[in-house]
Amino acid sequence: MVRKISFLFSTLAVLASPCALSAPAQLRTIEDIVRATPDLANEDRAFDITGIVHSRTRHLDDTTSYLIHDGSHRLMVYEINGRNRSSDSGETIGLTDHIRLRGRLMTFHGALYPKYETVELLARGNPNALPLLTPAELCQGKSVGKLIRLKGLIRVASQDDSDAYLLHMTVQDGNGAAPVFVNNRTRKTIPPLRYIGAEAMIYGIPRLANGSIRQHAGYILFVADIDDVTTLRPPATAESAPDIETLTNALPQQIASLGLHRADGTVLAVWKKRTFLMKTTHGTVVRITLHDTMPPPVGAGIRVVGLPSTDIYNINLKDATWQHKADLFPPKDAPTPMTVAKLLTNDKGAPQLMVKYHGKALTFSGFVRYLSKSAIDRAQLQMEADDGGLIPIDMSVLPETLDTLSLGDRISATGICVINAENWLNDIEDRLPFFLVPRSSDDIVILSHAPWWTPGRLLTLLGILAAALLGVVGWNVSLNRRAKAKGR
Repeated sequence: MVRKISFLFSTLAVLASPCALSAPAQLRTIEDIVRATPDLANEDRAFDITGIVHSRTRHLDDTTSYLIHDGSHRLMVYEINGRNRSSDSGETIGLTDHIRLRGRLMTFHGALYPKYETVELLARGNPNALPLLTPAELCQGKSVGKLIRLKGLIRVASQDDSDAYLLHMTVQDGNGAAPVFVNNRTRKTIPPLRYIGAEAMIYGIPRLANGSIRQHAGYILFVADIDDVTTLRPPATAESAPDIETLTNALPQQIASLGLHRADGTVLAVWKKRTFLMKTTHGTVVRITLHDTMPPPVGAGIRVVGLPSTDIYNINLKDATWQHKADLFPPKDAPTPMTVAKLLTNDKGAPQLMVKYHGKALTFSGFVRYLSKSAIDRAQLQMEADDGGLIPIDMSVLPETLDTLSLGDRISATGICVINAENWLNDIEDRLPFFLVPRSSDDIVILSHAPWWTPGRLLTLLGILAAALLGVVGWNVSLNRRAKAKGR
């Protein structure tokens, strides 16, 4: 009897112990985790899963998340503690590697997320076996949601304007261009010039950008980390870049897919802080748009390296850098007296934009009709030429000169003529057919000041006189009324 009672109590104690309670089964597949996360009762439930790495993302807290695929489902798994993207054995984990993740479901902002504690590298993958897409195929929506490779020339690389965590690139080949967005959650400083003009192999997942700020960007390639951008051929240097003169007979589509080219020459004019016109040693006029450096002074001998583009009339360089070349000297072309009619019509009197004056020093005379000082890089002067045409003059690098001018002043304006043809790639912001860029403040000469009696001042004086006259009349009427009142 005593033995039976002892056995009964021992059995009850075992049943009451935590070990005897049935613990939730460990989650073994991605599908199991997907089904478990909606229920908060599954918090702290353990998982042990395997899959192929489709992306890896580093975060500001030094943790790394993995997007893994098991053949049927995909899942983003987050790290509890930072391990710098290495397995427990210290091996770096890359795309297409087969890994094993063990961890538990944890609550974050009221929802369950899988967070791993250990990562194990099971087998190395081969990223170069992934499907290879062209930029044109990506923009057509092929392989959306799948890990792919994209090969081409990086024509644009910059911090995204609307998202501080993204880097924006444009990858181009001979048949098209595709937008690429690179995740940069660590805010790592990445010099864009390291990639502009480079031929690269990029690994990422195509997707439609309809859920982002750039909702009309169409199909893009999303890249989880800058390390997934592999340089196959680095950008050309100032010494190795081919001369822009070799592109004389190139087609626009060919020009748009080429890497860095160089040009040697002298600076003709500078405007908007990072744009200038130069004349090469071969006599070619080239429009230069700098990447992020200050422009050279007018008259300086320089070598420029940048990406070629065309406005149909000329071949230009953008995203460029420059360096001094002391053995080059500025051309000594005397300014040509000009009228607007001569610039916009041919010898037969038919309307035609005379592009032969692009890069030439021209002189106009006329009256100041518009002054804008609202922004230094947008400072502008507009004059009415003697033949009645309007001439826009860019004063962005000489804004102080505007302080000496007044509306109605008669001036002589000399500057470099910029033919602002509409670019087939929409690279040029302004749509004015031409504008003038003074080389220095000496190029703007006041021939005569505007008469003091301007229409505005005359109207103001007439208004004052009219008000005074009305006051006198009113005062006389008031005095007459008082006099009549006293006479009664």
